[in-house]
Amino acid sequence: MINYKDDDTFLGRWLSGNLTDKELKEFQKSDDFELLSKIAQKSTEFKSPVFNMNNVKLEIQKSIYNKKPKVLSLYYKIGIAASIALLCTIAGISYFSSLKTTITTHIGELRTVTLPDGSVAELNGKSLLTYKKKDWENNKRTLFLEGEGFFKVKKGSTFTVMSNEGRVSVVGTQFNVKTLPDFYAVECYEGKVQVKKDTTTLLLSSGKGFYYKYGNQHNLSVEHTYPNWKSKNYTYDKIPLSVVFRDLQNIYHITNLKPTTTDLALEFTGQLVTDDLYKALNIICKPMHLTYTLSKDNIIITPL
Repeated sequence: MINYKDDDTFLGRWLSGNLTDKELKEFQKSDDFELLSKIAQKSTEFKSPVFNMNNVKLEIQKSIYNKKPKVLSLYYKIGIAASIALLCTIAGISYFSSLKTTITTHIGELRTVTLPDGSVAELNGKSLLTYKKKDWENNKRTLFLEGEGFFKVKKGSTFTVMSNEGRVSVVGTQFNVKTLPDFYAVECYEGKVQVKKDTTTLLLSSGKGFYYKYGNQHNLSVEHTYPNWKSKNYTYDKIPLSVVFRDLQNIYHITNLKPTTTDLALEFTGQLVTDDLYKALNIICKPMHLTYTLSKDNIIITPL
């Protein structure tokens, strides 16, 4: 007869499935097999994100205290404690893996993120990206974006970029998404992307793009292979000032840019200089009949 209560390796070998047939059969006949089986079973039943550790603890305590008192070896008590600890660890891992991963960038900060499937997201300044790692482990490649991101997607299941303005779905490709209040733009550089905006669905192939501004759609021919914020080539054709000023903040790391009584829906056409802040401000403000006051990292824009 095996003396499993005095064997400090027994429970570990049982949990890992390394008992001999003889040891397992004798253990199954023991008074404690039912209790320890419940503990092991509970460790596989946790479903994220909701679990109640107090209930599990009470169930274990109830099972233990309802049995007749026995004199147990120190090693056997340690084994039971280790099993409970294992249960708690698995529960904790299950819970935390269900939480969202959030990546943010500050004004002017560029950040490259490798996603769970090996795809890459490059975030422009003042952006936010969130996803649930647990979903990606189940081939649900979905994330949420605020701001602007350039994506290099590995082939696999459908890859979806959600935002408040619309949804982009692909399998394997390279594309850029810019999602701001009242402005939504998508450019495809490789492969194809499907875009859903309100009740409209578009299929963009390589070299094509579009943007929505204030409810109106505009199609684009995309000659470049990277978004303007990566190539430092900021060229605008009737783009709202709200978009241009945001780009200006990221390029020059401007903490506070305050357009006072300025209509940000006004459309700007031209090229944004990236190596001279004063020149950039003059190029934007003069044709739009605006003036500016610059103090440290603060810029105040006002009408002339």
